[in-house]
Amino acid sequence: MARFPLAPRHRVAVLMGFLAPLMAVSVSWVAARLLTRRLSRLASIRGHTRTNLHGESVPTSAGIGWALALTAGTVVGAPVSELASETVLGGTPLLPSFLTAVWGFAALGLADDVWSGHEKGFRGHLGALRRGTLTSGGLKLVGGAIVGLAAAFPLVPRGHPAGGAPAVMVLATWIVGGLVTALAANAANFLDTAPGRTVKATLAAIAIMVGVVAAVTVAGPAGPAGPVTGLGRRPDTVFLVSCAAFAGALAGFLPHDLRRRAMLGDAGSNAIGAGLGVLALALSSHLMAWAVVLVALGLINYVGEISSLSRVIHRSRLLAWADGLGRAAALGRATAFGRTASCGRAASLGRATNAARPGRRIYPGREE
Repeated sequence: MARFPLAPRHRVAVLMGFLAPLMAVSVSWVAARLLTRRLSRLASIRGHTRTNLHGESVPTSAGIGWALALTAGTVVGAPVSELASETVLGGTPLLPSFLTAVWGFAALGLADDVWSGHEKGFRGHLGALRRGTLTSGGLKLVGGAIVGLAAAFPLVPRGHPAGGAPAVMVLATWIVGGLVTALAANAANFLDTAPGRTVKATLAAIAIMVGVVAAVTVAGPAGPAGPVTGLGRRPDTVFLVSCAAFAGALAGFLPHDLRRRAMLGDAGSNAIGAGLGVLALALSSHLMAWAVVLVALGLINYVGEISSLSRVIHRSRLLAWADGLGRAAALGRATAFGRTASCGRAASLGRATNAARPGRRIYPGREE
């Protein structure tokens, strides 16, 4: 059997290609565990909490810790991944788009967490804008459109330099990309109505995207510079690093969310959705693919606006099972720990465990 030994330079590239995602997921997981715990304590001390219907005072906007952990994992892993492709961070537009979306929507969500009023949903905030009142949600609507367009712009395909793409097509693709980012941020916020729901749904979406990239990279035809994904983009090590950092930070935050020791808040859920939207855009350079994602997100937002995604979830046995996965076990462990540490705290967690049933409200004003 013939052997094809790799040159030392290529061996280093392959090693870095495996090492970069591993570093990203490890750093982001550790950072999320530490930062969420510390920021939750700080939020409790400063009174930045919400009281749920079980009488528990839960720190909110802890998603900022998730965003910090994600950034740490990405910043550590991205330079290593670029060594694998022998470029210097300027080789891909994904990283600036990704971090712009995450931090832009984290800032807008945090403003909504701190200064939110009684207006809810698109209709409430648009009605306030028509009356000349800028609510925190109205600020998020306007700012979200701007951040979405800014994040999507580097990913808009412009064709070959010699020919280029028509200006109208570039503009249409840019608008669709901006809408995908903004609607993904809002869809994640609609999902964040029960502990762990947004985090688990996002982890599932990341797993699907990585699987798609792996499948089409293997099956795709070979181009001048290597295999193409079949979706119009080449495999990008920074994409894998971003997914790894994303998943690691979510996994680090998930136990706090399931035990109701911290809430993502709009700061966290909007940032998660926006980051996921940018990763979806990075999968393909085709306008039609972006339009399909836009239609799907539009449908999710429509259902969340006029009805409730919780009702859709609870009507499906599979979705309801996945939605409740890990929640009761996490509360049980928290209760056992509480009995050892404090009788008063254990009693509160015990009531929460008994009261956690499908259809009951977990977060203020939201259904489980």
